[in-house]
Amino acid sequence: ERGCSEEQGTCGSIAAYPYFLSYEVLGPFVFLNLVVAVILENFTSLGNVNPNLISSSDIDTFKEVWAIYDPDANQHIPTAKLPDLLLELQPPIGLGPDANRRQAIRFCLKLNLKQTPDGQVHFQAVLDALVHANYESSQEFTHTEVTKGVIDAFKHQSKSPDRTHTSWTQADEDYAYEFAIQLIKLFLQRKREAKALLEGQRQRLLLHKRQETGTSLAGGKQ
Repeated sequence: ERGCSEEQGTCGSIAAYPYFLSYEVLGPFVFLNLVVAVILENFTSLGNVNPNLISSSDIDTFKEVWAIYDPDANQHIPTAKLPDLLLELQPPIGLGPDANRRQAIRFCLKLNLKQTPDGQVHFQAVLDALVHANYESSQEFTHTEVTKGVIDAFKHQSKSPDRTHTSWTQADEDYAYEFAIQLIKLFLQRKREAKALLEGQRQRLLLHKRQETGTSLAGGKQ
């Protein structure tokens, strides 16, 4: 087999040029855009499946209503006007006209927003707090609804005259699937918490041993 020399330029192959060109084209442009498209499609389908989550149209509505209370467009409004803003916004991003001002004030307090020294709140902080509160409430609602659905499904099965034949409906299967997901999430959360607790105990034990070793060495030198 003939060897190669970098000085003579006989190393490598002419096929390397089309290979690297195709890699640069397919890698950053095709596959990266494909991954982004899949993520966006899943995000869109998630919003369509759960109408209780805030969508992009809700955020656009929030911007339009915010502009009414912020005519100078400095991205700040007085905190006293925030309940009125939430009452004008329809759920899921706001409270809507069906709620009263007392409920709106109570909801604003739950957002835990930071105010400026002159008593104003920032646009992005309010939007982030509303999205976070909406996600938390939808998770609690989904968990309660799924649990109720699973209980109803098992009651339906227990009342079936033929116990050897399962007559699960599509709704029962959907509830069971969602309930299984909730159980897996709960298990993973508990596992992470236990791991963090053990790691904290291990770090405290190592620190205690290091302190004891330093104390014993200092006593030996004396």
